Amino acid sequence: MSFSKLLVFSWMMSMVLPTVGELVATPSKSLLKADKSVIPPVDVAFQLSLEKTSDFIEVRWLIAPSCYLYKEKLAFSLDIVESDIPVAVPHYDDFFGEVEVYFDELVVRLPLTSKNRLEEELIVSFQGCSKLGFCYPQQRRTFNF
Repeated sequence: MSFSKLLVFSWMMSMVLPTVGELVATPSKSLLKADKSVIPPVDVAFQLSLEKTSDFIEVRWLIAPSCYLYKEKLAFSLDIVESDIPVAVPHYDDFFGEVEVYFDELVVRLPLTSKNRLEEELIVSFQGCSKLGFCYPQQRRTFNF
């Protein structure tokens, strides 16, 4: 990324994200319960965790109250079937029109079959938006076992 693009990106992010001083000044507020006019950082808006058992991998998102995840933007590096993805809520989105989304929490259980049981890595991709009209870029997280 060129220096000028980095400078513009930094300025844009400073306009929408709280500063460290703002976060420290209100320690009793978590970002999930903070002012709904603040757009949280992506890892706060979509808190992703993973748990692996002998039979499945559970992928869990805690979704900030002011945000939602797109069903069609979910992707996993393991082979899964559509029925492994929970039913989503229909929603009209200013960017993508009629879509299916998740609010509050999403849990996806990926069954470990003989084909993918030996995988040592899981790549999870997702994208979501804030109800304030800010869409986060597509995200990609890699988990090693």
